[in-house]
Amino acid sequence: MNIHPLFVHFPIALLVMYVLLVLAAPWLKHRIAGYNKIKLFLLFSGTLALYPTLITGSLAAAIVGENDLIETHETMAAVTTLLFSTLAGVHLLNILTDINFVKSLSDKYRAIANLLRYLHIIKGILLKPCIYTIVVTLALIAVTITGALGASIVYGPQVDPFVNFVYNIFL
Repeated sequence: MNIHPLFVHFPIALLVMYVLLVLAAPWLKHRIAGYNKIKLFLLFSGTLALYPTLITGSLAAAIVGENDLIETHETMAAVTTLLFSTLAGVHLLNILTDINFVKSLSDKYRAIANLLRYLHIIKGILLKPCIYTIVVTLALIAVTITGALGASIVYGPQVDPFVNFVYNIFL
């Protein structure tokens, strides 16, 4: 039984809303109470929801059978998950740093301290507004392509002009 469709739309909705909030930040962040909390809730919950979606997608591929379209869809789903997981990881590291959890761990374990030094460098780069906006935009593009390829699998590549366009680019 293919349960992938039950899982797939939830993370897409949450993560697209997250991206829209990030891209509209100059206009919204001072107008919406709790803007950052809402944004992070969407990112964390959407990213966590990607993992069961990936698992059920793999199960569905085993039922339907592998082909180039499904393999490309799986690859784009993995790219999407990697991008959003990176964004979530950077924010999680930021939160853990703010509550001194990271410092208490790095004081006890030298290997963790070394790892955290590199993670903080990556965090510093990714949280620069220009870089962050580029990564968020790439994540939106990735989830859009993944969705279009999924629509090609379910409804065929001719379902609409955009799906057909994406299908023709990747296959």
